[in-house]
Order: sequence, then C-alpha cells, then structure tokens
Amino acid sequence: MPLGYRGIFEVDATTDAIQLATQEFRTWLQGQSWATTHDWEGPGHFLIGPDASLTILEHSAEDGRRLLRLRSTSTNNGLRWTTTLTAVAGSRKSAGGDLIWIDVRSDRLKNTTGNSARMTASVPRLARQILETTVVRDGRAEIAALPRIVRGTDPLEVENLLEVITDDARQIGVVVAGAFPGLSVELWRDTVAKVLRESVGLHAGYVLDEAAFDALNAALPGEHAVPQAGLRTYLPGVDLSDPLDGTRHRVLSPAAIDAGYVRGRVTRRLQWTLGHAVRAHAMERALPRDVRRADQILNRIETDTLLASVESGDRKRSKAATPPAPTPAPRPPAVVPEEKPVREVPLVRPGTAHREPDPAAASEPDYLTALRDLLADAVGTEDVTREALHELRKVVRSASTAERREAKLRDQLENMQLQIYELQYEQERLQRELDDAQQEHRGSEEQLHEAHDQVRWLQKQLTELNAPHIAWSQVPADERMSAPDSFHELVLRLEKEDLQYLRFTGDPEVTLDLMSRDRAGAWAGKAWEALLALDDYARYRAEGNSCEGVHAYLKQTPAGWRSYSANRHAATESRTVQTNTKWQQQRILPVPRDVHPAGKVFMGAHFKIGAGNAVSPRLYYYDDTSSTGLIYVGYLGRHPDNTQS
Repeated sequence: MPLGYRGIFEVDATTDAIQLATQEFRTWLQGQSWATTHDWEGPGHFLIGPDASLTILEHSAEDGRRLLRLRSTSTNNGLRWTTTLTAVAGSRKSAGGDLIWIDVRSDRLKNTTGNSARMTASVPRLARQILETTVVRDGRAEIAALPRIVRGTDPLEVENLLEVITDDARQIGVVVAGAFPGLSVELWRDTVAKVLRESVGLHAGYVLDEAAFDALNAALPGEHAVPQAGLRTYLPGVDLSDPLDGTRHRVLSPAAIDAGYVRGRVTRRLQWTLGHAVRAHAMERALPRDVRRADQILNRIETDTLLASVESGDRKRSKAATPPAPTPAPRPPAVVPEEKPVREVPLVRPGTAHREPDPAAASEPDYLTALRDLLADAVGTEDVTREALHELRKVVRSASTAERREAKLRDQLENMQLQIYELQYEQERLQRELDDAQQEHRGSEEQLHEAHDQVRWLQKQLTELNAPHIAWSQVPADERMSAPDSFHELVLRLEKEDLQYLRFTGDPEVTLDLMSRDRAGAWAGKAWEALLALDDYARYRAEGNSCEGVHAYLKQTPAGWRSYSANRHAATESRTVQTNTKWQQQRILPVPRDVHPAGKVFMGAHFKIGAGNAVSPRLYYYDDTSSTGLIYVGYLGRHPDNTQS
C-alpha cells in the first residue's frame, strides 16, 4: 500500500482549532477543480461534485470539548482520494493547545490500472495552508513550512535546539542541517527546504550557521553529531547517554545531497528518499491519546448516522411496498317500508339505564383520532377497518424486526470497531518492538564486526610472533560462555548461586515475565553475559586489584577477564529519574540488612539488556564489593518507568 500523509499539529493556544479547520478546509476546497461547491451548513453528507462528496461530523461534550471532522472524497485517474481534517478543541486533559489532524490516502478503484508511485500523496496544500496561517508545535519543536535558521551568535537558539532534540514529549522527527562552508545560511536554507519538500508538516526543520554548528556539536556526543553540509534526522526518544542510540538517527550525507542536485535543481528521487522515511514514521506512530479518543467518538457518530439512514431507507421502502388498505364496498341501504318509519334509538350498553344522548359526547374520542392518524401514516388510510388494522399489525411487526436487526447490526459494528482499535494497538506495539529489535540487531552486528576485526588483527600479530598455533587454536571449553536458553534457566542459576560473587535479591516473577518476549533466549544470553562480567569484576576486586568501579572496569577490562559493552552500561540514573519520587521508588530495591539496615537501597547502576522503548529489559545492581565483597542484583525485568515510558 502506498504511503499516505498524516500530520498531527498542536496549534497555538490562542487559536480555535474548529474555526481554523472550517476556514482552511473551505479555502482548500475552493482550489479543487473537482469541487463545484464549497458551501455547507451543519453536519451531514453532501455532494460537492460529479464524483465528489463531503462528510461533516460534529460533537460537543459537557466538559467543553468540541470535535469536528471534515472528509472529502474524490476520484481522479482511477484513484479514490480521501482527505480528512479532524479538529479537537477545548478541555484537553494533557497540557497544550488544540489539535489538528490531517490524513490523506488513496485507493485504487476496481478494474483500473496505473502507476502505483502516483498513488502516494504529495504534501497536501491544506497542510501548507495551516502551517502558513498559525503557529504549530509538537512538544518543544516548532513545525513550519520552511526550516528555521539557527544562528550561533545567540547561545539561547542553540540551547533551545538541543532541548528540542532531547525533548521526551516530542513525537515527530527533527531534521537538522549542518553548516555549508562558504555558502550563506539563507541560500543553504532554501536548498534544504527543497530537499525536505515531501516531508513538510511531518518534521521540524532547522538549518545551522557555522557558529551554531560548532556550538551544537560541542554539546552532542560524537555518535549524535550533525554532519557538515549534511542532514541528520533525530527520531523521538533521543538518548545521548547511549552511544548505540546514535544509529537510530539517520544521516543524509553531503555526497547524497550533491548527487541529488542536478542542473541546479533537487531531484524528486532525493526528495522522496527523505520523504518516505519521515512518512513511514508518521504513519506508524501511535495516535496521541486526545486524538485517539476523538477518533473513537467521531467514528461512533458516523456509525449512528449510517444506521439511521439505513433505518430511514427501510421505513420508506416498507411504506412504499405496503399497499393501501382496501376500501370496503359500500353497503346497500336498508329497505325500510314507508308506512313504518324507523325511530333512531341511541346505543345503550347492556345493563345500563337508558339516557338521552349527550351532544358533547357526539365528537370523536381522542384515542380514535390518534388511531386514524396512525393508520394514515402507516398504511395510507384513516378508515378503521379490519383490513387496515391487519396491515397496521404487519407494519408494527416489521418495525420490531427492523429494530432488532438494527440493534444486532449496531453491536456488530461496535465489535468490529473495537477489534480494529485492538489491532491498531497491537500493530503499534509490534512496530515498537520491531524497531527496538532492529536497533538492537544493528548494535549487535557492529559489536560482532568489531570482535571479528580484533580477532583477525590478533591472529595476524600472533602469527608474526611465530605463534600461529595459538592464533588459530580452538577456545578451551572452560573459557567458553555457556549461556542459558531462557530466563527460567537463568533464574535457576542465580538461585543456586552459580556465580560466586553475585546474589539475586529481585523478584523472580518479574524476570520470568520476560520469557513471553524472548522466545529465542537472546535477552537471557545477554543478561547472563552482563552477570558474568559483574562476577569477574567482583572476583578481580577480591584478589586485591584496585578499580574505580564497574564502569571503569568495563571500559578498560584487564586481559583475561570477562567484560560487557560499556556503551550498554550506566553507572547511575539520570537526574530526572533520581528527582522523580515515583521513578526513584521503583529503583529502591532489596538487599540483606547487613548491607543496609532498611533492607533496601537505591540502585541506579544498570545494564541495558535490550534497546529501544518497548520492553527494553534492564538489570539493576548494587556494588558492595568494598564491604561484603559481593554484588547484589535487585532487578532484572522490563524497563522501569522513565521519560520514555
């Protein structure tokens, strides 16, 4: 399926999203050749062209929340294009202003063929209009039609950009262009804007002058640096403390930009190289809570509207199909002999005394009038006859059947919608886990390549030292790491104290919960590798060797001792975590009372067993080698809460 377009904007707090959406959608329709009208009043479904329609949905809640959805559909060259603009205004539970959500998709009509590349929507003019009309943000990032220039002469501009890059609330990518030596920043900005043409509204763009380029890179680790005359896209969840995190944030090199700049123009191929990557992230990201809730409410309203139209159609068809009640043939008048005139006698119920007729009672009873009206509306006659009542009974039974069918249909639609939402949640979860797994795999591949390079170099050195028999010999069995097949086996090893200098004080059930996400045992193997490194570190200290801590040991592991990537280890938690009471409490973990009288200590040091933000297991420990000579592992499980939770 071709990529569509999805932009979710937080508008300025002074802007009414409902009014903005209505105004801009109407303006956009005026510029569409397939729309012969751009006027509407109130919610409903309207024909606005020969092959075009407009659907308007509205909702107002008691808490002040207002929702509006405008959706147009049109056909062009065998494709059906659907453009949906949703506005969420008022009473947001999360901080910030109103929200605007734009979705564009294309679907091929049946029995048509064509170039699938043309099915991918360019940035809609509607999105550009909104970006040019009002201030739009995502977290701290400002989204604009053109990249923003950052000048190093103002230190606050660089500082603000660094905050945008590391903003935990940000959901879109931030594209930063490094300075182009010898070219004015204004001309470079114009070129970058052309490169980013097919991702407008889906990223926040920034262009650095030379002073800002130097200042920003001085504040960033090398793995996260911005390339000179190149572009770097920072995805959400930047972790500057993790060198391997830098692999997530892709770079568009100066050579790639130069190759896509032909005869003074940026090629479509280059524009779509970045556009596809940014759009894929936008389409796969989870909808914000406020947008998801609004989508569910509006979908329910649309379902109710559809059912009402079906019911109305059924009623009309039923009425048209019901023949009018037959008019009874007139009865012949009774033959009355002239010589015996008949005296009118009022009808008297049996057992009642005879009374003279009351003129006020001569008028028709209300219930009979109501019955006549009902018959006229249902079967087309006011005559109260046996045939008319029979037809009325059929209409009532038909209506009852229709109500039951409508209720069943409503339940089915609601269940289907619920299944759709559940599948969306599951897709989002699986996508996060896939992203994490790919990031983790890439990091493992890099480590593997480094290990292969080191082995090859050492073999070469040993051969030159006339020791090829050592260089090419097999590793002895007692030097091999026998990794557990699962977390169940790992917990058994810890409980049996197979590692002399480690004690596991955590909750085994928390660790075993990882098994559902680690069927191949990859995380269990990595966790065991980290535990072996901790055990060797403690043994190294126990043998009288000095060391400034686990992190220093991992960075410069002595020859012959086990290690683990220092890039996957943190000596302590961030200040943000340590100052958050809830998050800090999650890291206060059990130890024996001879280690601490409270039986608990704060464990900030940890190993990153898995990458990403979905499950990303963590191993927290307390280094007590200076006192008891042991290391206490207080937690091995899912990533505790932090800014990325």
